[in-house]
Order: sequence, then structure tokens, then C-alpha cells
Amino acid sequence: GNWNITYHWLITCGWMGANVFFVLSGFLLAIPFVRNVEGLGARVQVAPFLVRRIRRVVPAYWFQIVFLAAVLYFTATAPQWQTIALHFAFLQNFSEAHALELNRVYWTLPTEFGYYLLLPLFAAIATLFAGHKRAAWLTLSVLLIAFAIAYRVVAYAAVADAPIDKKVFALLQLPGLIDHFAIGMLLAWVYVRHAPAVSPRLADGVMLAGLLGIVSMMALLDHEYATYWNGHILIFVGYTFTAYFIGMLVLGVAMAGRVSRALFANSMMLTLGIVSYSLYLWHLPIL
Repeated sequence: GNWNITYHWLITCGWMGANVFFVLSGFLLAIPFVRNVEGLGARVQVAPFLVRRIRRVVPAYWFQIVFLAAVLYFTATAPQWQTIALHFAFLQNFSEAHALELNRVYWTLPTEFGYYLLLPLFAAIATLFAGHKRAAWLTLSVLLIAFAIAYRVVAYAAVADAPIDKKVFALLQLPGLIDHFAIGMLLAWVYVRHAPAVSPRLADGVMLAGLLGIVSMMALLDHEYATYWNGHILIFVGYTFTAYFIGMLVLGVAMAGRVSRALFANSMMLTLGIVSYSLYLWHLPIL
């Protein structure tokens, strides 16, 4: 049939920001682990690694929980104590009734933190394969991508007749999003192994291909949205392709071609990067 595409999706695909965060975390945090597995860097100490992640994520998150709970208590309906307790413990995604309370972006934080806990385990598994560490890292990454797709197929089958919000909750759990982190892990290996030999022109080509792919996925998902939650194939593989294109963008930027540096290494973008987590936490409450 004929395509009738509008362009609102260019400014209403903010949901993809969470996907970017997941892939970016998968990539950046995996690099020192990959270097160690490849014999190119020291072993990553797990306790300091987790402490750094806690210091980066938890204080701003806990402060906002207290602030929003106080605002709701005095201006609207006081949140249930179970809601606050689950959010403080990063356990809100185990309860559909509480997961999207307080701030609708909070569902991403247990997913992100789950990866922090799993990454040292993934590196330990890869390290066990003496003489085959490279194959182990690649195989593990690919298996995690396949696992996420399989999870989405099984999870959707369980909620196929449920309302859309229940489908969203079932599919957007860590097992269904682990492919984002795995694609980051896979491209971290590519970066560690091959970045020094990549020309600036090729780096820019990878970055621009990723950007084009992201925009294409925005248009495709918008075009197919009417049937998306009815079991469209994009439910199962669309997130994976989106994450792959995001990963290409991240990899291309990391390899620092001329165009990449002009777009992403300027002072405005670097400042936005520094405050991005705070912006992410506060943008919905402010709106």
C-alpha cells in the first residue's frame, strides 16, 4: 500500500532516549572489562566499580523520591508506603501496580542497575575460557541478544490478549532489554580491537549510518504503530535493530571522526552529556 508518513515522530520519539542510555551503558562500562578479557588491561575490581555506579545513580534518585513523595503528600494523594519502599530498593519493576508511580521514568533504573550487577559476571564467564576469551565474549553477547528476542516472543504470548499497558510492562523488563546492553558489549569489543586502525572517514561513516538507521526506525515504528501491539514482528526484533543502530552511532562517535567531533564534542553537547541523567530524572515531573 501507499505510505502516508507524517513527521511528528521526529519530535515525539523521546522514548528512544532510554534505549540510547542502555546501549551507551553497555558500551562504555564494558570497555575496561573487554580490555581485561583481551589481555590489554588490568582486572576490573568489582567493589569499586559498583561503588562508582551507586554514587552516580543513587543519591539523585533517592533525593527525588523523597522530594516527589513530599510534594504529592501536601498537594495531591500521598503515595503508598509500598511504592516508596519498592522504589528505594530498586524493586518497583516486580510490581506492575507500583512500577510507574511517582515518576514514569523510574522503570529504567532497575534495568540499568541490573546490568551493573551482571556485567562483572559476564566478564568472569568470558575469562574462564582460557585461550578462547575473544570467542567467549562474542558468543556471550550474541547469546544475550538471542535471549532477549526469545524472551519478548514468550512474554508477548503470555499477554497477547491483555491491554497495551500490560504488554508494555511484560516486555520492557531487563530480560527483554538485555540485547541493548549486549550490543553495547559487542561493540565495545569491536572498539577495543579495531578502533586504533579505523580512519576518521570510516568512523564518520559508521556514525552517520547509525544516525540514518535510528531515523529510519523512528519512521518505520511510527508507520506500523497501528498494528504494532497486535503482535507485529517489530515487537520482537524492532528494539534489537534500533539498539544496533544506536550502537553504530555510539561506536562511530567513540572512534572520533571529524564530523563526529563537530556534532558531539562541542561544548554544548558535552554539557548536556554531563547533566543528562539529572535532565532525565526531572523532565517528566517538570512537564
